[in-house]
Amino acid sequence: MSFIRWYTRTALFLAIILCGMSACTTPKAPTTPYAQWVPPDEEKDRAKNDAVWHSLRNQEVDETRPLVLPELIDMAMRNNPDLRQAWETARAAQANVGVAQAPYMPTVTVSGNGAWQKSNANSENDVEYTSYGPKAAFTWLLLDMGGRSAGVEKAVQQLLSANYSFNQTLLDLLQSIRNSYYGLYSAQLNVDAAQSNVVDSLKTYDAAKVKTESGLGIELDVLQAETSWHSAQYTLASARQAVQQQRASLALALGVPADTAFEIAPPTGALPAKMDEENIRDVIDQALAERPDIAALRASVAASRASVRVARSAMLPSLAAGASTEKEWLDASGDTTLVRDDQETTMAYLALTWDIFSGFANLRAHEAAEAQYKAEEAQLALAELQASGDIWTKYYAYTTAISQLTFTEAGYTSAQASFDLAFASYNAGISSFLDLLSAQTQLSDARIQVITARADVYESFVNLAHATAALRSYGTEEYDEPALQEQ
Repeated sequence: MSFIRWYTRTALFLAIILCGMSACTTPKAPTTPYAQWVPPDEEKDRAKNDAVWHSLRNQEVDETRPLVLPELIDMAMRNNPDLRQAWETARAAQANVGVAQAPYMPTVTVSGNGAWQKSNANSENDVEYTSYGPKAAFTWLLLDMGGRSAGVEKAVQQLLSANYSFNQTLLDLLQSIRNSYYGLYSAQLNVDAAQSNVVDSLKTYDAAKVKTESGLGIELDVLQAETSWHSAQYTLASARQAVQQQRASLALALGVPADTAFEIAPPTGALPAKMDEENIRDVIDQALAERPDIAALRASVAASRASVRVARSAMLPSLAAGASTEKEWLDASGDTTLVRDDQETTMAYLALTWDIFSGFANLRAHEAAEAQYKAEEAQLALAELQASGDIWTKYYAYTTAISQLTFTEAGYTSAQASFDLAFASYNAGISSFLDLLSAQTQLSDARIQVITARADVYESFVNLAHATAALRSYGTEEYDEPALQEQ
């Protein structure tokens, strides 16, 4: 018994010491609102040794060749944190289904206790005793008026909602990768166009200087041409900045640091063709049946409906069976006549429980669950209406982008011919410098418009495929983007 007393006192002493040590290492709040808080050294070391950031830094990216779109998609699916988070959330929801099923199983609890006590029993003798022993208990809920089944249904619907949310995250990632890829590709084309504009403006500038030096032009023409040349260089610098911004956007979607070195290959397929006119009502109905974000909300509504059943069961009686056994050993010294002997207790029971009155808490919980269910139904209705408007808008944005591309391509052809003619006419002394400068400006604008229109076609096509849940992942195999229209 002396060992048990020594062990108990030692454990208590160590607990006090450990609590004191932990209090010494607890971070403190800022001492003043006017100065920056300084983190302790261990926090600084943790920041320097951030394992998550080191893992991001150590990701391998093929820098030996330009990457095609399917390879970028595969990389994003391996690395993107949003997709991994959605996956882990779905796995957690699956585990929660098992938690909800647990009440169908009996509960077995094993415990042990030990106590030491010293008391002054009378003026002559002290009583000192130690008790210890194990205990096992068995409990099984037999009947709860539908609460368990509703809880399982709620967990299952939450799992379905998490699974659909994972699909939506994947769909969003495919949209983000494609839009970022086409955005970077278009930004690179803008750089090429801006370089062409610099060449054209320099060509005009040189022509104006030659004419002025020969006495056939005026200094104003040279100054205007020089201004146009510098403006083209400014636009080129802005275009190069846009490339870096688009590269950072694509890197984020890929799940790699923004300064990761990689190059992209141009699209291998033709531009998406104009879609055949279909019954937009059928397109919307089919999309709403397939969109994972809408399906996730439907599952969430079903989970709320199950929550109403869970709350209703709390107002009804439940029946449980149980049993327990306990053994206690007692060692005592002093006046042992005041202390009981060793004992063993075994019991079994059948218990009916019914909260007849709990301050209307169960009733109010049921009312709250019903109101939440109705609110989520209204949220689903709003989401479906918004989705129909989203599809409608993106469908006509895509068809408009196709038409605009046709117009801009025709305008670019005309602008190029106009500039060539104006340049030749200016050198021949037929047209004025203002005619040449105007033709150069129109050609510059036409170049950018074509690239912008092509980018709009790509983006509006991807956005429409995303809105109708038609985006797919094709692995690393080559494919043409227009094939998406057949999905």
